Amino acid sequence: MDISYLSKSNENINKTYLPDWYEVDFVVPPQGYRHLLKLISELISDLKVNLITKWFFLYEPDSKNNNKKGVIRLRYCTKKPKDVPKTIDEFKSKNNLQIQAVHEELFSKYYESKENFPDEKVLEAFANIMTKVSELNINKLQKPTTITFSNYYLAERLIHCIYNNIYGGLVRNGYRAYYFFLLKLMSYEYKDIAFEENLEATILDNNIDYFEKDEQYKVKILIPRKKKINNQI
Repeated sequence: MDISYLSKSNENINKTYLPDWYEVDFVVPPQGYRHLLKLISELISDLKVNLITKWFFLYEPDSKNNNKKGVIRLRYCTKKPKDVPKTIDEFKSKNNLQIQAVHEELFSKYYESKENFPDEKVLEAFANIMTKVSELNINKLQKPTTITFSNYYLAERLIHCIYNNIYGGLVRNGYRAYYFFLLKLMSYEYKDIAFEENLEATILDNNIDYFEKDEQYKVKILIPRKKKINNQI
């Protein structure tokens, strides 16, 4: 397998690279997400022996082949970038999996836009958090009878505490702190709705004020639920 591309440089002033981190997409097969994630967990166990130190995964849409199930994106940290592709390629062939490049080339260097991650330290913190969360989810998948936690409460506590740390976590007029983060999300995603919300304002800003606004907005959302089987959910 040709891995000469690993030595190529494609630095860009609008990108923040994380040193020694790379990424690759695994196309979700007909067997589904659980099947693929279990296989990836086996692969990670092998890679962690002496090839990678940190890693995390994300579910992403398949923008290349329009696969409705999408892909599972694997990002990993390694000091042996030429050895990891060989192991993944062998594992892929053994388990009849399909991989594809995240960007132009397979196993490309991991980067994010500077708009979202202005420098390496911010991106490294994000990767470290995602590594811990991915480890929890994989351990639960591998040992469902011994490792148990609520998906909802884990996500809720993470969102709550990260918001608290960045913006401030006071409860006002009965509103829980991260409700204000939902407001920031809505302000960002639906710019045609005038929320009068400053996305960067935190509790450290002395000129912040709070007011109640009794209005209704129509927003289309996609709600996931279990499929109906024999008219039962």
